[in-house]
Amino acid sequence: MICLFDRLIVIQDKSEDKTPGGIIIPDKAKKKNQPFRGKVYLAGAECKFVKAGDIVMFDREKVFTDTIEGEEYVFMREEESVLVILNR
Repeated sequence: MICLFDRLIVIQDKSEDKTPGGIIIPDKAKKKNQPFRGKVYLAGAECKFVKAGDIVMFDREKVFTDTIEGEEYVFMREEESVLVILNR
């Protein structure tokens, strides 16, 4: 895969879907407007602040997801990142 322009391809952190005891939290029970977290898989050449391997938090309403070869990816613009945890 190649990521173009200022786009990011993110693998969402699935640990947010479970409690520490292992109970799965349904989408309806999650806090509204709570940002999601994921690890950047690929970053486009025009991304200024975010690089592959960084952790980003993002609003689920502003991104889209797709499953490619059995893996679910989140596609978003760099500007849709709410928080970046640098991995450098």
